[in-house]
Amino acid sequence: SFSNSFLVPSISNKQGEISKFMNKEFQYNFAKENNIKMANTKVLNFDETAEINDSNIKFPCILKPLVSAEGDKKDISICTNVLELNKVLCYLKQKKYKNILVQEYLSVDYEIDVFGCICRNPAFISLIPTRTIRAYPPKGGTNSFSQIITDTSIIEKCKEIIKKIQNIGFYGLYDIELFVVGGEIFLNEINQQKKMEWENERCNQVLMRDYKINKKPQNNIPDEVRWAHFGGQPPFSCHQNSKSPGKLGGGNLGQN
Repeated sequence: SFSNSFLVPSISNKQGEISKFMNKEFQYNFAKENNIKMANTKVLNFDETAEINDSNIKFPCILKPLVSAEGDKKDISICTNVLELNKVLCYLKQKKYKNILVQEYLSVDYEIDVFGCICRNPAFISLIPTRTIRAYPPKGGTNSFSQIITDTSIIEKCKEIIKKIQNIGFYGLYDIELFVVGGEIFLNEINQQKKMEWENERCNQVLMRDYKINKKPQNNIPDEVRWAHFGGQPPFSCHQNSKSPGKLGGGNLGQN
């Protein structure tokens, strides 16, 4: 059956919950309720008002689509004053955005991407935290080169956040962006967008992380992690897990 062959992200098997969790305002409220640090956030809804003059908005600020899947990454903008803000809002309104997320702009030490899988049977959390070394374009771009994080203190802090996501009933593959600011970890966003080639990369990275930390691949990784999104048929490099860690997919992880 479908359920036996695929691991599909879900929250307590409830229709629409994943879509709700894609909304960054929902993520911000989730973070506040669970004592997870996150930049101050508010949502601006476009109406007939020509300009915004909100004293609660701190500058510099960053503007983002409220739901990543419904917006364009190129529309992410940083504003240093209210004039710049209104100019960007006018542009976004012309592009038919109905609302926009406005966040406090953090002075980030570095970014962490955490991806992995939350399983139910057996209960298991896999995670591969990576430190972003380069992004393209340099400002507001996508991670283009990373280094696997093996610092156990950072891994545990990441796991604390993931456990809180698990506690709301989430299971499946995840992709989380975190910021390190003055030694503290801030949640940036939880991504639910998936691409098939990423799953091959994630699968290989689970094994590579085990290899780097333990010097040998572990054999107790649930098949649910190794075979996620492959219809019950693992990719070739993952199928080798009992003998070798496999190759890194995508070529975007640094060697250390």
